[in-house]
Amino acid sequence: TGQTASQILTPCADFFFEIISGKKPRAHREVQCEIGGQQRVLEANFSAMPSQQGSPAGYVVVLRDLTEQRALQKIVQRQEKLTAMGKLASGVAHEIRNPLNAIGMLSQRLDLEFTPKEDETEYRQLVRTVYSEVQRLNQIIQRFLKFARPPKLNLAEVSLDNFLARQQSLFQGETESRQVRFSLASDCGISMQLDAEQMQQVLLNLVRNAAQASSPGDEVRLRCYLQGQFSVIEVQDFGSGIAPENLNRIFDLYFTTKEDGTGMGLSIANQIVQAHGGFIQVESEPGKGSRFQVSLPVQ
Repeated sequence: TGQTASQILTPCADFFFEIISGKKPRAHREVQCEIGGQQRVLEANFSAMPSQQGSPAGYVVVLRDLTEQRALQKIVQRQEKLTAMGKLASGVAHEIRNPLNAIGMLSQRLDLEFTPKEDETEYRQLVRTVYSEVQRLNQIIQRFLKFARPPKLNLAEVSLDNFLARQQSLFQGETESRQVRFSLASDCGISMQLDAEQMQQVLLNLVRNAAQASSPGDEVRLRCYLQGQFSVIEVQDFGSGIAPENLNRIFDLYFTTKEDGTGMGLSIANQIVQAHGGFIQVESEPGKGSRFQVSLPVQ
């Protein structure tokens, strides 16, 4: 190609130098490279080939693509973490629910059966506030319990291209309300078992997040393609991106960086995708945008 090895694999330049300079006879590294517009994780082994004269006769570089392996490891770790959080949420919710219901019933009885001799208006307001807050806590508990239980799917045979085409106006409305353009490219040509309503919830959440991270005039791209045994639905934006320290936390229950966020959207989206036998991956760089990939197994 007329290029040096370090030009082809820039992240490996330092390792090449270590070997060629004779500082080390061999080196083993795990590096990240952009190949074909995608970030890949490579395991690299560098070795000098000895000769009878003593100086190296050449150099051997062996590369293994570990991208999918590392991604699956992250997914397993994420699932273990979310499962533990779900069990904790369920346990806490059940423990709180009974005394909370008792407080709610008592506040209702106090409102209906007791009339103070003075300051009745203030008394009614306080008692009804207690009941209102109990109801609000009950709603939070219901969300905890919903998160702890795997979502039930209503599966049907769905053409993926037709499904995405039907959602285009919905996604477009979500982005245009923020003066962000939307584009769709889907030519998978396959049908699969999907819960269309819940998968719409997943993709709407991803498109909404992408639009919120974008500036007016930016673009959100949704595309669908086949990759091995998976159909991949990808949502990409070119907005603010996600800080590296937050990448491993964005699927955690109640984790959010938005002032008005609930921290449940991505957690629930992750659950729905996993219930379909798939997984979500994310790549992001602050100031350059994010790419979420929903991978679903092709039956």
